Amino acid sequence: MQLIRILTNDSGASKLVWDAGDGRSFEASAFVSRSHDASSHSAGGVVCISSQVGCNVGCRFCANWRLSKARNLTHNELVEQAIVARTHLPTLEQVSVTYSGMGEPLHNIRAIVSASNELCESHGFAYASLSTVGIPNGIRKLAEIRPSTHLFLSLHSTEDSVRRELIPSKFCFPIKEVLLEAKVYASITNRKVKVSYLLLPGVNDTSRNATQLAELLDSKFFCVQVLLWNKIEGMDFKRSSRQEADCFVARLVELGMPAFVMESSGQDIGGGCGQLADSFSAISPRTTSK
Repeated sequence: MQLIRILTNDSGASKLVWDAGDGRSFEASAFVSRSHDASSHSAGGVVCISSQVGCNVGCRFCANWRLSKARNLTHNELVEQAIVARTHLPTLEQVSVTYSGMGEPLHNIRAIVSASNELCESHGFAYASLSTVGIPNGIRKLAEIRPSTHLFLSLHSTEDSVRRELIPSKFCFPIKEVLLEAKVYASITNRKVKVSYLLLPGVNDTSRNATQLAELLDSKFFCVQVLLWNKIEGMDFKRSSRQEADCFVARLVELGMPAFVMESSGQDIGGGCGQLADSFSAISPRTTSK
């Protein structure tokens, strides 16, 4: 792997692009994240790295939705991504690594676990987290071999039919099955699973949708981070306003579900949630229209 491009913005976020050495590329980002606890003003660094070159899950709102997986990234490639990306952050008391870039991390679980162990035990990273579409046996395996991993579950809908439209692949497992495994994970780790909910106008953004979400999730085991869609060329989704997201969160909180809005850093340099992609591929959604 060879680092071939670095982009930065005025907020200090960075995007890094690596040549994978086989005609494909992968990306990572680094940014400063502030606490969502209103009583806290602490800041920590986050290094968001890719677990695969390409992805087989095919989320329709993601820059990789047309790209099949070329290969898993190795232990050494994961570790190098994180260490190099961290050098583009200011000196901070705490830096974490999250596998939320390209790929489905639970499809590369052995390398993810070994890399996380090395990063946290030998390189000073505070903790590791990963974002998954919800692979039931993968969640179960993670609970067995590295329960210290913070788990983010990409849900995006309370209805299987809508979720399958957003994630039209065999890896879109039934919501009840996924939540059952996530609930077990939360019980084992004594740590809430963060449910990621990408707010999409006309798809899943009504007050009724918020009510359904609050009714579906048990606040003992889950909390919700509401995401705003980051623009990707060739896709015609629309981005909700911050006010709309705040209203959705307010409804969840009113119903007893802990929730907050998570806005991406680095979206203006293509480094936000859902924007990291294989920029070498001729079929990348960044350069190809539908």
